[in-house]
Amino acid sequence: MIYVADLSSLKNLKDRYPIEFFKTLWNFIIELNKNGKFIVIKKIKSEIEKGNDFLSKDFIKNNLSISEENIPEVFENMEIMMKSLPTNYKGSLDLWIKKDAADPWIISYCMYLNNSGKKAKILTEEKENNKKLRIPM
Repeated sequence: MIYVADLSSLKNLKDRYPIEFFKTLWNFIIELNKNGKFIVIKKIKSEIEKGNDFLSKDFIKNNLSISEENIPEVFENMEIMMKSLPTNYKGSLDLWIKKDAADPWIISYCMYLNNSGKKAKILTEEKENNKKLRIPM
């Protein structure tokens, strides 16, 4: 199984399992990343780098390899996904595009992995919200 991390899951990990107390867990995540089993895409890295904490100052820069989401199949998946959105989500779609949000990229990247015969899941802590389009769509 390959896990594609959303910002919310990384923040939750940081808050619930601080590295100073859970070094083994964080080392395990680094090892999973080295083995291609824990993926952070470039868009998530960009969101993390806006912060001013352990994730942005140390963890992302020094420990993880970042996956490139600019793959033709990911763009194709994005187009399929956007066309299939219900009409009540179209406003959220505009927000995604304007904010350069990572959510559609994570979904499309995970679809790409699954379509390539790899089993992949998105790690997220986001909750469903009828007013704003989020990952568990």
